[in-house]
Amino acid sequence: MTQTEFDQVVLGIQEHEVRMAYNAAQMRIQNDPDCNRIERELMMLQIIIEALQNYDITSEILSDAEIAYYFELATQIVQYCPS
Repeated sequence: MTQTEFDQVVLGIQEHEVRMAYNAAQMRIQNDPDCNRIERELMMLQIIIEALQNYDITSEILSDAEIAYYFELATQIVQYCPS
């Protein structure tokens, strides 16, 4: 995976995070009880973004398996909380 491909994946995760945050805010305004679940999922996604944004893949701080795990976890969150 190149740095450009990596950055594009992270950007896609960030775009979904923005949509989730907007939906969570709307749900909070409407006093939707499912809002708490969405906010927990949002926090997990934000932690993944924090770990991956501005990451230089040539630094090899994270192994390929760890990066794949972060991507898989983000994918599951996105599928579980579609926006």
